[in-house]
Amino acid sequence: MTIVVVRRGGATIAGDAGGRFVRTGDVIVMTASDASLRAEPEPCSTATTLRVDCAYLSDQAFWQHAGIFSDRLDAKRMLEARPGSSIQIVRVSESRNERIGSWLDELVFLSAEGLPSARFYRAQSILFSVLHAVVPDLTLIQHGERVAQRGGAHSGNAGVRMHLPYRTEARLVAELLRDDLRRRRTLDELARTVHLSPSQLNRVFVQAFGRPPIAYLTMLRVERMALLLRTTDLTVSAIAAEVGWGSADFAARQFRRSQGVSPTRYRAGLDLPALGDTPD
Repeated sequence: MTIVVVRRGGATIAGDAGGRFVRTGDVIVMTASDASLRAEPEPCSTATTLRVDCAYLSDQAFWQHAGIFSDRLDAKRMLEARPGSSIQIVRVSESRNERIGSWLDELVFLSAEGLPSARFYRAQSILFSVLHAVVPDLTLIQHGERVAQRGGAHSGNAGVRMHLPYRTEARLVAELLRDDLRRRRTLDELARTVHLSPSQLNRVFVQAFGRPPIAYLTMLRVERMALLLRTTDLTVSAIAAEVGWGSADFAARQFRRSQGVSPTRYRAGLDLPALGDTPD
C-alpha cells in the first residue's frame, strides 16, 4: 500500500480513468500499483511517499481504531480503494498537514539507510500518529460513498459495518482539547459543554476518534511533549507544565507508556548513532 502526503504545491494524477488534481494537505492512499497512473507535479511541489505492507497496515489501523472497525478485515476494506478506482484522497487541515510533515521528516531520517531494531519502535509510533490523523477521515469518505451506492439502506452483512460521520459534539470537544492543552479537563465538564451526559459523550467520542476524550487529551499532550523535546532545550518539568501536567514524574510516566522510552532517553535518542554503529 502506498500513502502520498502532498506537502507543498500540487500535481495532476492522470490515468486511464481521467485526471485528478491534488494540492497541499491532500493525502493519497493507493492500495495497488496502477501502470496507467502518472503524476504531473507543479513547479516547486513537494510530497512524501510511504510504502507499507497492506496486511501490516490493516492490523495497525484496526488496533489503533478499534472503536471504528469491527475486525481486521473491516480495516482492510476501509483502506482499500473502492471498486473501479486505484486511489482515495483525504483532505487534512493545514495544521494537521504540518504535524504529519514533521512526523514524516523524522521517519525519513530514521529509515534513510534501513531500519535497525533500535529505531523500529520509534518508527512504528510515528506511523501510528500518521494513521491517527488520516484513517478517521478516510472512513467518512467511504461512509458517504456507501450510503450513496446503497440509497441509505443498511446492509445485513455482519462483516460490513456502517460508519457514522463525526457527531458535532465530538468535533467540538476535540477542538477544545487541542486548543488548550494546559487546561485541566474532566469528562463531566466536557459533557456539560456539549449538553451530553458523560456516558453519551464517551460513546460518540470513541466512535469518532477511537478513544475516550481524556485518553485523547493524553495523546495530544504526549505529541506536544515529543515536539518540544525535539525542538527546544526546555527541561522535562517545564515541558510538563507547558502541556498541562504539573508533575514532571507523572508526565514522564505518561510519555513512557505512550512512546516506550522516558522523555530524557527520547531526547537523547534524537542524537542517534550512525547506522551500523553499536551502542556502548
